[in-house]
Amino acid sequence: MGLEYVAAFPKAVRGYVHMDGLISQPLSQDAIFAAAGEWVKRDALSESAERRARGKRLAPFVDYGPKLPPGTQRLLSAMQFAMSLPELYYADLKQQAAYQAKIIAALKAYKVPESVLYANEPGIALAQNDGYATRDAQSLFPKITVPTLILNGNQDGVIPPEHARLAAKGISGARLELLDRCGHFPFVEQPEKTTQAILKLVG
Repeated sequence: MGLEYVAAFPKAVRGYVHMDGLISQPLSQDAIFAAAGEWVKRDALSESAERRARGKRLAPFVDYGPKLPPGTQRLLSAMQFAMSLPELYYADLKQQAAYQAKIIAALKAYKVPESVLYANEPGIALAQNDGYATRDAQSLFPKITVPTLILNGNQDGVIPPEHARLAAKGISGARLELLDRCGHFPFVEQPEKTTQAILKLVG
């Protein structure tokens, strides 16, 4: 959505921060399937009974998902892996627990029910649209003319750093910053470095 907006309305923004941003559904799905396959292998060898059980549950789908034709079913298959494997999103799962605690505290402070965390209507609605399930936005890169920061976690299993490099190569003048010990949420796992990088862009 960020790419679409900046490409269409460049005069409406001062700059663009592409933070672990989606550039292609097919590429992202491929990345999720590949990362999931590796985690399922690790789970099978884990000393944790919980991890072994997870790997056993997901193993039948490791080969199934990538073979699905482009479209909604392939996207939903990738989403199931993404929802089952928090390691795809976090370099350090302790960060996940801390972030979730902050979200819950904020919901309580504003008297918002926790159920909103699991009501993913926008995502499900998009997933039903084959145009979204197969969308590749790389053709928009040349249309982005505002100062751009490409920020990505090196350990992101959903949007791997290779995708960030593609965006940096395609967007003229874009600055690329890859953060180590960081997954899909730089503002959670590397907040200081994320803030510094954004301030450089808008300063």
